[in-house]
Amino acid sequence: MIHHFANLISWKYLAQNNCQSCIVNIDSITLGILTTLFSNKRYPRNPGVRKVLMLLKNEEKYLWLTADNSKKFTYQIILPKNLDIGNCHELIQKCQLFNIEKIVIGISSPKQDQLAHLLEVNLRVTTEIYCLGAAVYNPIKEQSRVDKIGLYWIKMLIINPKRTIGKIIIIMKEICSILFINKNRQKFKTFILKFKM
Repeated sequence: MIHHFANLISWKYLAQNNCQSCIVNIDSITLGILTTLFSNKRYPRNPGVRKVLMLLKNEEKYLWLTADNSKKFTYQIILPKNLDIGNCHELIQKCQLFNIEKIVIGISSPKQDQLAHLLEVNLRVTTEIYCLGAAVYNPIKEQSRVDKIGLYWIKMLIINPKRTIGKIIIIMKEICSILFINKNRQKFKTFILKFKM
C-alpha cells in the first residue's frame, strides 16, 4: 500500500499511473480547493507533516529513504541527489537487506512517487510506503495556529525561500493549467475520481 501525500506538483504523475493499492492524501491547500471545486465534495486535508509526527513516535519501525543526512533515523538510506529511477537495482537490494515492511520516502515529488511504485513492485515483503517529501526534514513538534489553518508553506518560505518560491511558481502554473485548459481540467476530474482520498 502506498500513501501519497499529494500536491499540485505530483497530481499529474499520480493521474497517469494506475495504482490499485494507493491512497492519495490531500497534502496542500491548493489541491484541496481544486478538488472541492471540481467534485462538489469536500475531502479532508491530511498534510504529510502530521503523518511524520505520528511516524516519528516509532521511527525505528520504518526504513527512511532521504535525500541527505540532516535528519538521523535508526534505519536510513541516503539517496543520491541524481537518483535515476530507471536504475535502482542496488537500492532495491539495500532495502531488502533491512527486511523492514514499512518505508518512508523523503525526496521531492514526483520522484518519490515513482520510487514508491518501483519499490512496491520489486520488494519481496508486503510493504507500506509513505511518500512524505520535505515534511520528513521539518516536522513540527506541535501545531501552531498557522499550521492548523494550512499555512505551513510560510514556515518553509522562511526556512528555504529559493525552493519554496520555485514551488509556488509551479503551483500557480498548475492552477492556471487546470482552470483554463480543458484537457488538463478533464484529467484533473478523472484524477479526483480515480483515487481513494
